[in-house]
Amino acid sequence: MNRYGRVAQQHWAKWRPNQLRQIEDPETFFTDLGQEVEIQIEALEISLAGDDPGGEEYLQKVGRLRMARATAESQVLREMVLLEPEPGHPDAEDSADPDDPTQEREPGVIGQTDWMPMVLTPDHPNYHDLDDSPFLHYVTEEELAARQSSNGSDPQRPPS
Repeated sequence: MNRYGRVAQQHWAKWRPNQLRQIEDPETFFTDLGQEVEIQIEALEISLAGDDPGGEEYLQKVGRLRMARATAESQVLREMVLLEPEPGHPDAEDSADPDDPTQEREPGVIGQTDWMPMVLTPDHPNYHDLDDSPFLHYVTEEELAARQSSNGSDPQRPPS
């Protein structure tokens, strides 16, 4: 069973227990569902990503492809896996909005995009492409050492 099948099984165990009990072979059902979800995500991802535009830089392509994947995954999971609670579920009225990014989610639940750091070394061809970005803060070794010795706080964060 792939991760989508496991997510579906966990979600249904919590929010659709009566429907889950009616499935004769849950292992096969969720294995097949997970495979179908994966196929649907890949097909939608390809469609959303579209063709490579001329002159597109490496980082632009990576961003476009990741956005297509995240959008496809979110849409297919909402349609096929993260179904509404079954009628009469005791927590249905109190359930969290799956699209609300401020809500806490259970570990391993798909839909919450984790931050992914990107490290470019000086020998990478795109190393200087982001030099003018307002989102980057370069810390010299001297600044890093000074921060560590002065306050013992997280050396990766600028002082407040």
